[in-house]
Amino acid sequence: MPLPFRNFLVLLVASALSVRCGSGPGTTQQAPVVVSVVPVSPARPAISWVDSVMATMTLEEKAGQLIMVLGYGHYLSAESDEYARMVRLVRERNVGGVVLSQSDVYETAMMLNRLQSQARIPLLVSADLERGLAMRVRRGTYFPDAMAIGATRKPEYAYAVGRAIAEEARAVGIHQNFAPVADVNTNPANPVINTRSFGDDLPLVNSMVTAFIRGTNEGGCISTTKHFPGHGDSGTDSHLELPVLPFARKRLDSLELAPFRNAIQNGTKSVMIAHLAVPALNGGSEIPAA
Repeated sequence: MPLPFRNFLVLLVASALSVRCGSGPGTTQQAPVVVSVVPVSPARPAISWVDSVMATMTLEEKAGQLIMVLGYGHYLSAESDEYARMVRLVRERNVGGVVLSQSDVYETAMMLNRLQSQARIPLLVSADLERGLAMRVRRGTYFPDAMAIGATRKPEYAYAVGRAIAEEARAVGIHQNFAPVADVNTNPANPVINTRSFGDDLPLVNSMVTAFIRGTNEGGCISTTKHFPGHGDSGTDSHLELPVLPFARKRLDSLELAPFRNAIQNGTKSVMIAHLAVPALNGGSEIPAA
């Protein structure tokens, strides 16, 4: 049995699944694909617990653990259809977790506590909090874009921001932050990464990403490095159409892929795959990397 699956550290969200994960209800967008990274020296009691739970699960229940569903932390009556849907997915479908979208502070904590109480296996709760809890939860804290932090040339600032976001996230019940962005933004016309990147200089991006990962991990959150294999030199918004990276493998190894090797070596807990095509990595085909 593969070690990452046994530890339930990170769930693989199947790329074929689509969920509503835009700015609000009614927005359709492909779900993020997150792959697990093998942990170093996992605790034996945790492995034993996972093994004991796995032994009691059906194949359908195991499949459910690979799926995360979209959740909104607004006020929901216990008698509402939306709340009933979430409870049904947790209790009957045994989904592995929730990806949190637009929410409120108190309602988020209450909803997640209620859902956790319904789950036989603890839910993994994730959210995209690149710029802070306020990206998804009203009255959380906003931080500057990554490029502004990178402009300071002070990795300690990236560490402090990563840790502060992690601590706020954990306070409302979120375990995983879909950050940091490790893309090297070498295309100034990039419409989708742009200021979300720490910059266009590889050593700078590596140092900032390493610090943000360390702050996130030490703040008690799962860090997620994205967008593998590298989204910085794209002139296309991957939310609207499929970008194609036309570069040779030598170029990819030296620039796009380098921050992800660095991130894995420095403790990132997961990696998110980008919505783009990289012909040099799949025999010339322009099919999505995910």
